[in-house]
Amino acid sequence: MTNVKTIYGSGVLANELSNLNGYIVVTDKVPWELYKDHFQKKPLQVVTPDTLDMATLDRMLKTIPENVDFVGLGGGAVIDAAKYFAYLRNKSPLLIPTISSTNAPFSDFISITNENGYRFGFKKLGWPKRIIVDYELICKANPRFNRAGYGDLIFMQTTLDDWRLASEKGKGVPVDPKIEKTLEGMIAIALESATEIGSNSPRGIEILMKLIEDSTDLMMQNLSLPINAGSDHLFAWNLEVTTGRHFIHGEIVALGILISSFLHKKHYLELKDALDQANVTYLPKELDISWEEIKKTLLSMEEYNRKVRQFDTVFDEVVWTPELLNEIQALLFCNK
Repeated sequence: MTNVKTIYGSGVLANELSNLNGYIVVTDKVPWELYKDHFQKKPLQVVTPDTLDMATLDRMLKTIPENVDFVGLGGGAVIDAAKYFAYLRNKSPLLIPTISSTNAPFSDFISITNENGYRFGFKKLGWPKRIIVDYELICKANPRFNRAGYGDLIFMQTTLDDWRLASEKGKGVPVDPKIEKTLEGMIAIALESATEIGSNSPRGIEILMKLIEDSTDLMMQNLSLPINAGSDHLFAWNLEVTTGRHFIHGEIVALGILISSFLHKKHYLELKDALDQANVTYLPKELDISWEEIKKTLLSMEEYNRKVRQFDTVFDEVVWTPELLNEIQALLFCNK
């Protein structure tokens, strides 16, 4: 992406931060306590939003001085909050992911929550931003958060299968063979690299983050095509709406991948094996999600999609019979 400058390496953070002048840091308490000593030039203000609620963020922005630069330090929610503040002030943010759990640093989409509690994204295409991917920094994080990013990478397979299915049913745009081949290549590398990524090594972090950046670039360059998210993300988004809880994004996307690939009857075993090799936490019991919450999420999927997303996915083809629901329950709760 020509609008994105990403600096990769170990120990590169300090040098990049030395160039900062008047700036504020948007972060969470944990990453700030871990990494504040890297900021030799102290920020004018440290903001910890702890939310993506648009009205709350708008109020917080009024407390931030004018003519400052914005630095996002943390995970996906913090990165999106920093992007939102910078967007409203017409600034180019500096984004420092401390975990590799989402594509938020690379994406031109800004994800926030509206007054109804629905997560939605709006885009600012071609928006310049700088990103620092410091392997040394990210490796210090809880490995669980880094491995979660794997779920927000291999969703490309289930989303591609959604596109293929919709095309077969005469919905949306036909599958583009060139884009399909590019996606298949990225998916192959991701599956081959599952064990290295799961090891939380600097090499694994590098592979994961570069694949996330490349896949995000492909999506940003082809916004008219349904490759940004599919049934996997529909499940994840609606699960948060249904439960009123916030989860680690890549983990519930991974759970959505299992359900989606099962419904597609394609790639289920290879995707599950890859998630296991990458040591991703994704099973409901591990996430403290009950079957009733999952069932309610699935049964309300059509309503959620119609109101918020309007995607064409495998969920459009599903009739939720007691037998199918029992199969999914057994799949998710009689596992590992």
